[in-house]
Amino acid sequence: MNKTLLILFLLCFNFSAVSAEDKIVFLDIDIILKDSNYGKKLIDKLNSANSKNLNILKNDEEKLKELESEINSLKNIITKTELELKIKNLKKEVKLFNEKKDKLNNEYELLRKNEFNKFLSLASPIIEEFMKTNSIKIILDKKNLFIANPKYDITNDLVKLINSKIKYD
Repeated sequence: MNKTLLILFLLCFNFSAVSAEDKIVFLDIDIILKDSNYGKKLIDKLNSANSKNLNILKNDEEKLKELESEINSLKNIITKTELELKIKNLKKEVKLFNEKKDKLNNEYELLRKNEFNKFLSLASPIIEEFMKTNSIKIILDKKNLFIANPKYDITNDLVKLINSKIKYD
């Protein structure tokens, strides 16, 4: 019984251990995104969409501030019911503003997620091909490493390869 357990343990250990000849490398996906031509265009697109949203919200916020200022300047001149009506309308506008802000945020996050997924779906086959060509067994993300020899960093090689194979629409 003990011999069979020992043999079973040795077999499991033997198959799961990484041998010295297995090639393990790492990459920095953020640098690939930031430095590749496709990634640069994607980041520009996202920055543009975000900037557009911020401008829309800034304009709406200024209108709300003007409305609030108007109410404050009229507060001693108009009747209490008129004031309450104006405050009620302001609250309604603030609520609409917050809903619009949430909607724009959600749309931006969806766009961001879809664009990154599209990039990864285009880059993954290229990375897999690179793995096969260079007999690489494992690629780790640099963020998850404590320390590693820089000679095992394939980030720049992949940026060049991705630039040559992926064109931005």
